[in-house]
Amino acid sequence: MLAMQILMKWIDVGTIGYRHYSTLMGRMIDEQRVPYQGAVYQNTKENFRRNLQGILQQADIAGVPVMISELVSKVRDQPPFTSIESGEFPAADVVYQQANQQVVDGNYQRAKETYFRAKDLDALRFRAPEEFNDVIHQIAEEFSVPVVPMKHYFEQASPNGLVGENLMLEHLHPNVDGAHLMAAAFFDALRKHGFISREWNEVLIKSMAFYSGEWPVTELDRALGRLRVMHLMDNWPFSPLDAPGNAFEHYQPGSMAEELAYRDAKRELGFEQARIDLAKYMNHKNSLRWRCLNIAH
Repeated sequence: MLAMQILMKWIDVGTIGYRHYSTLMGRMIDEQRVPYQGAVYQNTKENFRRNLQGILQQADIAGVPVMISELVSKVRDQPPFTSIESGEFPAADVVYQQANQQVVDGNYQRAKETYFRAKDLDALRFRAPEEFNDVIHQIAEEFSVPVVPMKHYFEQASPNGLVGENLMLEHLHPNVDGAHLMAAAFFDALRKHGFISREWNEVLIKSMAFYSGEWPVTELDRALGRLRVMHLMDNWPFSPLDAPGNAFEHYQPGSMAEELAYRDAKRELGFEQARIDLAKYMNHKNSLRWRCLNIAH
């Protein structure tokens, strides 16, 4: 229903009407307001429930084993996008500041609960409310489907159990460490519940540290990812519509990988060419180092 409302608004305003949205994310989210526990909120939650039931029912009929994961998002380091007072519910930004103060006071468990509350009250629905995790557990129990405890993994790997910039790129997409943690959570769940095979050959299973060390992500990948997120967060809804940020434009590369990533992000250089240029640079640098070592000896 909400998606249809956004689509109709695009049709109404036409192409010219949303040119001020600099990113696809900005155009998709527009300036929709969905108050906590309001009619649209309740309809969306029930649609989510019915859709999830339908998916698991079809999988059950087809005999396809399924597991489902909890939803996790950034709660610390992510102020609410839109704060409104709605009936008995306070503004999200007020609650978020209360959570920040509880962190200062060292009351981390209470802060976590308050951060969740601030997220749930955020009227720009960029992060799923905690009630959606309740729905996931309810429907999973109904169909006897295992649930991956993703929140637990992320909270255990976060300072004081507060998921923030340590594992998230922006509001909910994991960074490299977060992606590896997510893979580990699914791996452990597959193993625990006997997916693929009832018995897993322990000899073949290596430590998570090993898999993390073999993660196929280069410094160029990391730099480009940081820049794309930087550009995203310079614009709505991370920055005001009438006051976009300029962190991307003022970015100063600190390495060759960052310089090539910046040129790629500005579309001055293709990704494949950036990889080739970085390989040439590293080859030349290693060649010079080898020569210096030979001279020294």
